[in-house]
Amino acid sequence: MKKKILILIILLLPLISGCNYKELNNLSIINYIAIDYIDNEYLTTVKVLNTEKNTDNQSDTFNGVTYSAKGKTITESITNISLSIPKKIYLSHIELLVISESVANNKLNDIIDYFIKNNEVNKNFSVLLSRNSSAKEILEEKELLSSYPYGNILSSIENSSNTSGISSDIKFIDLAYYLNTDYKTPILTTIKLDNDKLTIDNLAIFKNNKIISYLDNQYNLGYNFMTDNINQAIINYKCDNDKYSSVRLNNTNTIIRPKIKNNKPYINIYITGDIYLIENTCNNTNTEIRNNTSKEINNIISNVLEYSKDNINTDIFNIEEIFYKFKNKYYNSINFKDKYKDMKYKIITRLEMR
Repeated sequence: MKKKILILIILLLPLISGCNYKELNNLSIINYIAIDYIDNEYLTTVKVLNTEKNTDNQSDTFNGVTYSAKGKTITESITNISLSIPKKIYLSHIELLVISESVANNKLNDIIDYFIKNNEVNKNFSVLLSRNSSAKEILEEKELLSSYPYGNILSSIENSSNTSGISSDIKFIDLAYYLNTDYKTPILTTIKLDNDKLTIDNLAIFKNNKIISYLDNQYNLGYNFMTDNINQAIINYKCDNDKYSSVRLNNTNTIIRPKIKNNKPYINIYITGDIYLIENTCNNTNTEIRNNTSKEINNIISNVLEYSKDNINTDIFNIEEIFYKFKNKYYNSINFKDKYKDMKYKIITRLEMR
C-alpha cells in the first residue's frame, strides 16, 4: 500500500510543481525592499526576483531587477511601483528591509506599523540601516542584485555573527517589539557603501525613536556578550610586549543576575564557554591561556558597559527588564533610568580549555 501511495505521489509531482510554477510566474516576488524619506515623500525601492525560465529549459534564473517609486505613504509608493510591473507584487518572501537614516529618525513608527498590519508579509526578515548613503543605493548595488536566496551582505552578517561574534542580525519582529516596550533599547546593524563595496558598519542605538549614538565595532563584541548573542567568538589578547595569541570561544552563555547594594542596582555577569586555542605565540600554559582570555573578556565587557553609562547613559543591554522581572518590588520603588549611570557590576568568567 505504501509503495502505491509513493508511486502516486511521484506521478503527481510534475503536475503539482507545474501548478506552483505557473502561480509564481504570475507574481512579482519581492525579496529585498528599501525605503527612503525625501521631501516629505517615501521613496520605496524593491528588488523583484526574476523567475522566468530559460529558453533552453535549464534551471530558473534568479537575478533581481529593481524598481522605485515615490508616494505620500508607503502603500502609495508601492502601488506606484506596481504600475511599472506587469505582475502582481508579492511581499510574502521579503528577506531584507533597508531603511535610511531619515526614515529611522522620522518615520520608524510608520514603517513598523505598515509591515505589522500587512498580513501578506512574513515578519521574520532582517533589517539594516543605511548609513551615509540612501537605502535605494544600497539595494541597487550589484552585490545585492546578483545573489539568491541570500545576498552577500546577509551572508556576511550571519558568517560574522557565527565566527567572530561581532555582527548582529536584527529581525523586524524583534525591532518592532523593542520599539514598543519601555524595558528594551532598539538597535540596528548599519550598512555602508564605500567605493562600490558594501560593508557592515556600527550598531545604531535608538532612544525615543531617534538614533542617539553609533556603537563602534570595538564595542560590538562586548554588546553581543552582554545580550547573550554569540555563537562563536574570536578573542585576541596580548601575551607579551609585542606578541598576541588568539583563541576561539564556543558554547558561550551569558547570565545576568540582578542585585541591590546600598539601594542601587548591581549586577553579576556570568560568562561561560569553551576555549579552543588558535595561535599561541607566547607558549602559554593552559592556565595562562584561560586567565588571559578571562581578563580580555572582562576588558571587552567593561569597555562597552562604561561606554553605555558614561557616553550615552542608556541601558542598551535590557538590564532594566531583568530588574523588572526579578526585583520587581525594588524596581517599582525607583526610576531605573536615573540609577543606571551609577550601576556597579562584577564579571565572573568560567571557561574551560578544550
